Amino acid sequence: MTVKLGFADAGEVADLAAFLARLIHYDRSAAVRLQAGGGALAVFGRPPAFEVLAIRTVRLDAVVELDVTVSAGELLEALDEPASAVVVPSSVTGPRSGTVALTISAAGAADRVASVWRRAASPMEPEKAVRAARTEVVSTTASSAAASSNRCARTRRKTNPATRPPEP
Repeated sequence: MTVKLGFADAGEVADLAAFLARLIHYDRSAAVRLQAGGGALAVFGRPPAFEVLAIRTVRLDAVVELDVTVSAGELLEALDEPASAVVVPSSVTGPRSGTVALTISAAGAADRVASVWRRAASPMEPEKAVRAARTEVVSTTASSAAASSNRCARTRRKTNPATRPPEP
């Protein structure tokens, strides 16, 4: 099934292209997760040299529902800046090792931006609201991932005799 996404303007395409180019710079075989909903597209990627989850949100010209993982390089090549559109490449199978699962939908991301905007003491520019929401999502995700990693490490220590501390 071919899915074509239209962007709100050419600036959105240029921002997404720059984001994908940076990911590919660090990892030629990078994969990104695309989640669309509520007129927004969230693109999640993880540079291998850093312990971060990189997120880019872009506005779409229509409401589309999508959740797929694709090659970052193929997505970059498929971007059509003059038409402000992209044909989504075929999905890649399964998560790569070391990736962090993120359970926030594009609609959830839009809700987070709206929440930040409402909480602001004074009127806030839309881009500042998006940046603040990204920071919240990333910090929440990093905290959850760290807690999960710590639970796994404790479980391994308890169940693996080689890593269990000696009995007194």
